[in-house]
Amino acid sequence: MGLKKDIRPNMALLTEVGAYWYDGKILGVAKRGPGFQYGLMLATSF
Repeated sequence: MGLKKDIRPNMALLTEVGAYWYDGKILGVAKRGPGFQYGLMLATSF
């Protein structure tokens, strides 16, 4: 899921939110469970 906010005709701010199931290791310790992420990106085109 994400949103886009135009700043200028060739620039935009993009946000994203995600959820996933993690099954792996962190610092050598087995971890398993739900994971969440979010981010903000500045995008441009030439």
